[in-house]
Amino acid sequence: MPQILALLAANALTINQAHQQLQCSLSSENEGWFRLEIRNTSDTQFSGDIAPVVNLSTATDEIGDFWAPLDPYSGHSYGPNQSIWIKLEPGEMLKVRLDPRDLLWDLVFSSVWPNRPLNQVVPTGRYVLYVALDGLGSYSNRLSFDW
Repeated sequence: MPQILALLAANALTINQAHQQLQCSLSSENEGWFRLEIRNTSDTQFSGDIAPVVNLSTATDEIGDFWAPLDPYSGHSYGPNQSIWIKLEPGEMLKVRLDPRDLLWDLVFSSVWPNRPLNQVVPTGRYVLYVALDGLGSYSNRLSFDW
């Protein structure tokens, strides 16, 4: 049992270090485009798998929240059971432009991998958009998105 606890503690420390090492920043551009920046803010290299996802949240819980996997190199969705390997030197930044209309979406609480365009899944309205590096606990700032 102590070995399992030590392993869990080491894993939690690794996730916490990655959270402190990678910073996400989101800015809006014209006509529904956004720019995502993932920066290594530490003085050591970051090298590892990440699972970036774009989230849309509503002001009310009537509809539910939506998510789309995001490849930070292409600005498009990636497939199931995939993660993205990145390597960033200290201070280095990865930048990508993304359009939520180009991603594949589904409800957060769904049993299927997102596989439909925004207009087939998400009702029109006002949403809060942000990016999360799943598994690392790193989140971007939140921006308004009218759909």
